[in-house]
Amino acid sequence: MVRNLHYQNLSNKSIKIFTRSFSPTLYQLSSELYKNRGIENVRFVDKSAEGFFEAILKDTSCDIAINIDEDAFVTDFSLLLDLVDFALKNQYANVGCPDYGLGCPRGGNPIITNPFFNILNLQLIRTRYKNFKDIMNFDYESHKFEMISKFPIEMYDDKNEIIKYFDVVEAEPYYPFFFWLAYNFKTYYLHNTFHQDKFSTIVFDNDSNIICKHSWLARRYKIIKYHTKRINNLIKEVYYEQGLMIPKITLLDKISIYLELTIRYTVKISYRIYRIHKKLFRLFSK
Repeated sequence: MVRNLHYQNLSNKSIKIFTRSFSPTLYQLSSELYKNRGIENVRFVDKSAEGFFEAILKDTSCDIAINIDEDAFVTDFSLLLDLVDFALKNQYANVGCPDYGLGCPRGGNPIITNPFFNILNLQLIRTRYKNFKDIMNFDYESHKFEMISKFPIEMYDDKNEIIKYFDVVEAEPYYPFFFWLAYNFKTYYLHNTFHQDKFSTIVFDNDSNIICKHSWLARRYKIIKYHTKRINNLIKEVYYEQGLMIPKITLLDKISIYLELTIRYTVKISYRIYRIHKKLFRLFSK
């Protein structure tokens, strides 16, 4: 709970930082930039893309959720709190980057905010939230033109190529959640640009300050050499700019990481084998 008098809108608000994590190493390096700040950090390792947001909504002990991917690196924690304060003051239910734009390497629907970074005003969202099933059944096509008309004109690109991407409907399983949010509440869209590595995204707050840098492709970390080096360089850059030392991964950390990954993939493989067996049973039972 933030008690700094500078953040009047945050007083007596329960804030948590949530991360859907796949890489223990990346999570350790990214969370180091915001942990021990009086805000609880919650790491999910077993949630689907849409189940992650359902779990956040069900956490009734949390008023404000900050969703930060493990490959998104906060560049200034005080600016992050400033942005949360701004969102509450102006009654925004969601703050994030469009899933299409100048600094986004994706061609998704710009009405959607890509969930590598979000600020979610859960107290406001719960005023219209009944159950997650209804949210996931939201019919974007029925409201598309109304929603497009409300999308901020300043987010359009010079050639208006953005227009054709409003037709993207089912790119990701979390799309219905963000469509529902955008229809029922105000969303604040953050400007962004490409990093000099020509892949990562630099995100700006409402005052054009850099608030985080997102490398993308966390699942390629320690697997593909090019992306591992690129992500490591971005981490070094963010830490250097804040005058911080990159935490060392100790032997105990490595053992813990190895055990976690072993258990996770054992469970995942077992579950997939179970699902295949179940499908085959249904097929041959007909």
